Amino acid sequence: MISPENAYNKLLEFAVQAGASEDKLKPCIADPKTQDLVRQSMAEGKAMDVTSTPTSFVDGRRMIGPNQEVLEQYIQYDSAHPAP
Repeated sequence: MISPENAYNKLLEFAVQAGASEDKLKPCIADPKTQDLVRQSMAEGKAMDVTSTPTSFVDGRRMIGPNQEVLEQYIQYDSAHPAP
């Protein structure tokens, strides 16, 4: 279970399990530039009314949830009908 108290350690644990270097990740997390990028991303998501993940947008159409079939349909449609 992830809690505010163990979130940092859990993030490190998941990242290392996925192949990240803990020695490289720790300074990246602590870097104010990283924090700014995360805040910008959160603000963008809020402005676009993203309330859950995954949320994808294809040519302005919102798709909430992991539905590969619908995502592929959106992309195929847009590929066949390019905007002027």
